[in-house]
Amino acid sequence: MIRSAQQLVLGFVIDARKEQLKEANQRFYERHGSSRRDPEIRKAQARKYYYKSVGDADGVAREQELLNRLRVITPPKLGVGRPCKSDEEKLERRKATVRKYRYRHIRGVSENLHEPSCCPICGSTKKLCMDHSHMTAEFRGWLCDDCNLVLGRVKDNPVVLRALADYLEKSKVKKEVS
Repeated sequence: MIRSAQQLVLGFVIDARKEQLKEANQRFYERHGSSRRDPEIRKAQARKYYYKSVGDADGVAREQELLNRLRVITPPKLGVGRPCKSDEEKLERRKATVRKYRYRHIRGVSENLHEPSCCPICGSTKKLCMDHSHMTAEFRGWLCDDCNLVLGRVKDNPVVLRALADYLEKSKVKKEVS
Protein backbone atom coordinates (compact mmCIF):
# COMPACT_ATOMS: atom_id res chain seq x y z
CA MET A 1 0.00 0.00 0.00
CA ILE A 2 1.42 3.34 -1.06
CA ARG A 3 0.87 6.26 1.32
CA SER A 4 0.54 9.82 0.14
CA ALA A 5 2.93 12.55 1.26
CA GLN A 6 0.22 14.08 3.45
CA GLN A 7 -0.37 10.76 5.22
CA LEU A 8 3.38 10.36 5.79
CA VAL A 9 3.71 13.87 7.26
CA LEU A 10 0.61 13.39 9.42
CA GLY A 11 1.92 10.04 10.65
CA PHE A 12 5.28 11.61 11.49
CA VAL A 13 3.57 14.43 13.47
CA ILE A 14 1.43 11.93 15.39
CA ASP A 15 4.49 9.77 16.17
CA ALA A 16 6.42 12.85 17.35
CA ARG A 17 3.52 13.88 19.59
CA LYS A 18 3.33 10.38 21.07
CA GLU A 19 7.04 10.55 21.87
CA GLN A 20 6.60 13.94 23.57
CA LEU A 21 3.77 12.61 25.72
CA LYS A 22 5.74 9.49 26.58
CA GLU A 23 8.71 11.60 27.72
CA ALA A 24 6.47 13.94 29.74
CA ASN A 25 4.81 10.98 31.48
CA GLN A 26 8.19 9.44 32.22
CA ARG A 27 9.42 12.70 33.81
CA PHE A 28 6.23 12.91 35.88
CA TYR A 29 6.56 9.36 37.18
CA GLU A 30 10.23 9.90 37.98
CA ARG A 31 9.29 12.93 40.08
CA HIS A 32 6.06 11.69 41.70
CA GLY A 33 6.24 7.92 41.57
CA SER A 34 3.91 5.63 39.69
CA SER A 35 1.02 5.77 42.11
CA ARG A 36 -0.15 7.13 45.41
CA ARG A 37 -0.55 3.65 46.90
CA ASP A 38 1.33 0.41 46.92
CA PRO A 39 0.59 -1.86 43.90
CA GLU A 40 -0.63 -4.59 46.27
CA ILE A 41 -3.30 -2.23 47.58
CA ARG A 42 -4.42 -1.42 44.04
CA LYS A 43 -4.69 -5.12 43.21
CA ALA A 44 -6.67 -5.83 46.38
CA GLN A 45 -9.03 -2.93 45.56
CA ALA A 46 -9.56 -4.29 42.07
CA ARG A 47 -10.37 -7.76 43.45
CA LYS A 48 -12.73 -6.22 46.01
CA TYR A 49 -14.63 -4.32 43.29
CA TYR A 50 -14.79 -7.50 41.22
CA TYR A 51 -16.29 -9.47 44.12
CA LYS A 52 -18.69 -6.61 44.74
CA SER A 53 -19.87 -6.64 41.11
CA VAL A 54 -20.33 -10.42 41.17
CA GLY A 55 -22.19 -10.28 44.47
CA ASP A 56 -19.73 -12.34 46.54
CA ALA A 57 -20.01 -10.81 50.02
CA ASP A 58 -17.40 -13.18 51.50
CA GLY A 59 -14.86 -12.18 48.85
CA VAL A 60 -15.54 -8.50 49.52
CA ALA A 61 -15.02 -9.01 53.27
CA ARG A 62 -11.77 -10.95 52.70
CA GLU A 63 -10.36 -8.26 50.42
CA GLN A 64 -11.42 -5.49 52.82
CA GLU A 65 -9.56 -7.19 55.66
CA LEU A 66 -6.50 -7.48 53.45
CA LEU A 67 -6.80 -3.82 52.46
CA ASN A 68 -6.99 -2.77 56.11
CA ARG A 69 -3.83 -4.74 56.94
CA LEU A 70 -1.97 -3.36 53.90
CA ARG A 71 -2.96 0.24 54.65
CA VAL A 72 -1.54 -0.03 58.17
CA ILE A 73 1.73 -1.43 56.84
CA THR A 74 2.09 0.92 53.84
CA PRO A 75 0.66 4.39 54.47
CA PRO A 76 0.13 6.82 51.57
CA LYS A 77 3.12 8.65 50.14
CA LEU A 78 4.38 11.46 52.31
CA GLY A 79 4.33 14.99 50.95
CA VAL A 80 1.36 14.40 48.67
CA GLY A 81 -1.49 16.89 48.92
CA ARG A 82 -1.86 20.29 50.50
CA PRO A 83 -1.17 21.19 54.11
CA CYS A 84 -4.05 20.49 56.49
CA LYS A 85 -6.19 23.44 57.50
CA SER A 86 -8.94 23.77 60.03
CA ASP A 87 -12.56 23.58 58.88
CA GLU A 88 -13.01 27.32 59.45
CA GLU A 89 -9.98 28.16 57.30
CA LYS A 90 -11.21 25.84 54.55
CA LEU A 91 -14.66 27.45 54.63
CA GLU A 92 -13.27 31.00 54.53
CA ARG A 93 -10.94 30.10 51.66
CA ARG A 94 -13.81 28.53 49.72
CA LYS A 95 -16.06 31.54 50.30
CA ALA A 96 -13.37 33.94 49.13
CA THR A 97 -12.66 31.86 46.03
CA VAL A 98 -16.32 31.62 45.09
CA ARG A 99 -16.84 35.33 45.64
CA LYS A 100 -13.80 36.27 43.60
CA TYR A 101 -15.03 34.20 40.67
CA ARG A 102 -18.71 35.06 40.99
CA TYR A 103 -18.12 38.78 41.25
CA ARG A 104 -15.17 39.05 38.87
CA HIS A 105 -17.00 41.64 36.73
CA ILE A 106 -17.53 44.02 39.68
CA ARG A 107 -14.93 46.73 40.17
CA GLY A 108 -13.54 47.44 43.64
CA VAL A 109 -14.23 44.01 45.14
CA SER A 110 -10.68 42.79 45.72
CA GLU A 111 -9.80 45.44 48.29
CA ASN A 112 -13.16 45.05 50.08
CA LEU A 113 -13.26 41.27 50.32
CA HIS A 114 -13.47 41.22 54.13
CA GLU A 115 -17.12 41.41 55.07
CA PRO A 116 -18.41 43.15 58.21
CA SER A 117 -20.11 41.26 61.01
CA CYS A 118 -23.58 42.72 60.34
CA CYS A 119 -25.67 44.55 57.74
CA PRO A 120 -25.20 48.36 57.94
CA ILE A 121 -28.90 48.98 57.13
CA CYS A 122 -30.83 46.60 59.39
CA GLY A 123 -28.08 45.18 61.62
CA SER A 124 -28.86 41.57 60.68
CA THR A 125 -26.08 38.98 60.97
CA LYS A 126 -27.67 36.65 58.41
CA LYS A 127 -26.08 35.88 55.04
CA LEU A 128 -24.20 38.95 53.78
CA CYS A 129 -24.02 39.72 50.06
CA MET A 130 -21.96 42.03 47.90
CA ASP A 131 -24.08 44.95 46.85
CA HIS A 132 -23.14 46.56 43.54
CA SER A 133 -24.57 48.92 40.98
CA HIS A 134 -25.85 47.13 37.90
CA MET A 135 -25.35 50.29 35.85
CA THR A 136 -21.67 50.92 36.66
CA ALA A 137 -20.67 47.50 38.08
CA GLU A 138 -19.15 49.35 41.08
CA PHE A 139 -18.99 47.62 44.47
CA ARG A 140 -21.07 49.57 47.04
CA GLY A 141 -20.75 47.51 50.20
CA TRP A 142 -21.93 44.49 52.15
CA LEU A 143 -25.67 44.04 52.82
CA CYS A 144 -27.75 41.20 54.18
CA ASP A 145 -29.64 39.19 51.60
CA ASP A 146 -33.02 40.78 52.46
CA CYS A 147 -31.79 44.39 52.15
CA ASN A 148 -29.96 43.56 48.93
CA LEU A 149 -33.12 42.00 47.47
CA VAL A 150 -35.19 45.07 48.41
CA LEU A 151 -32.73 47.32 46.57
CA GLY A 152 -32.88 45.02 43.57
CA ARG A 153 -36.69 44.91 43.52
CA VAL A 154 -36.98 48.70 43.45
CA LYS A 155 -34.24 48.92 40.79
CA ASP A 156 -31.98 50.99 43.10
CA ASN A 157 -34.43 53.89 42.87
CA PRO A 158 -34.35 56.10 46.01
CA VAL A 159 -37.69 57.74 45.06
CA VAL A 160 -39.46 54.38 45.24
CA LEU A 161 -37.74 53.57 48.54
CA ARG A 162 -38.88 56.88 50.06
CA ALA A 163 -42.42 56.24 48.79
CA LEU A 164 -42.33 52.78 50.42
CA ALA A 165 -41.16 54.29 53.71
CA ASP A 166 -43.92 56.96 53.56
CA TYR A 167 -46.48 54.25 52.83
CA LEU A 168 -45.36 52.22 55.86
CA GLU A 169 -45.43 55.27 58.14
CA LYS A 170 -48.94 56.23 56.96
CA SER A 171 -50.23 52.71 57.55
CA LYS A 172 -48.65 52.72 61.03
CA VAL A 173 -50.37 56.03 61.86
CA LYS A 174 -53.75 54.68 60.65
CA LYS A 175 -53.40 51.61 62.93
CA GLU A 176 -52.51 53.80 65.92
CA VAL A 177 -55.52 56.09 65.34
CA SER A 178 -58.06 53.30 65.02
